Amino acid sequence: MRSLAIARLSVIETLRRKEFYVVLTLTIGLALWISFLNIGNSSAARFAKDILMQVTWLASFGLAAPLAARQITSDVEQKTVYVLMSRPIHRWHYVFGRALGAAFAAVTCFTLLFLVLVGMLLARRASGLDDPALWQSYGCQVSALILFCALTVFFSTFSTSAAAVTYALLLLVVTRYGGNLLVDRIEAMSSANVLREILWFGYLILPHFEFFNLSQRVVHGWGPLPLYLFGPVVAYGIVYALLLTGLAAMIFRRRWL
Repeated sequence: MRSLAIARLSVIETLRRKEFYVVLTLTIGLALWISFLNIGNSSAARFAKDILMQVTWLASFGLAAPLAARQITSDVEQKTVYVLMSRPIHRWHYVFGRALGAAFAAVTCFTLLFLVLVGMLLARRASGLDDPALWQSYGCQVSALILFCALTVFFSTFSTSAAAVTYALLLLVVTRYGGNLLVDRIEAMSSANVLREILWFGYLILPHFEFFNLSQRVVHGWGPLPLYLFGPVVAYGIVYALLLTGLAAMIFRRRWL
């Protein structure tokens, strides 16, 4: 209950900020522009749908990064943490509450952006509410946002908010869009090279955000992901987020305030 109270405080603080409403307005404008284009069901229509989906996904990450990074660092800089810690609350309650609040606020913002996307798809008759791939992509992105918020909070326990945002976004870009390139580079190394094994281990323990990207299935109508794959992907994000939050709590417990 103590963690939930802190999480509620995080959500209220987030919804009072202007960044989300600016991004929401821009997303609505882009969706309206695309919906008014006379592009039918051509490849241009699929391209426009893909653009809007990627903008929605990336905007949600862009909002989540500073949102999660400032949860702890702002409290420390503004001395708010002393007020919170003066109550009968453990540090791990505080860290978990801040991470949970960041994740819930990020998912709330993403859900509103996703509703704009759904409205555009319905207007263009590009996808219906009965499309399971669309809802699977939503579930995967929610899991990815929970993981991303936990990752950013983890970095913020031992760095500044700007550094935490940079580290988290760098890992997101590398794994989501450069994962295949990393694999190719590692595979090209000699099998007898010890560095190759170290790099493989490092690659495997990274948070793999490429697992959550189902945009192409929605855009090209490839159908939903099989449930025996969809379930583990969502669980992977949540379990990894819990592990990162636990590590963040351990680091924050040893931090001098």
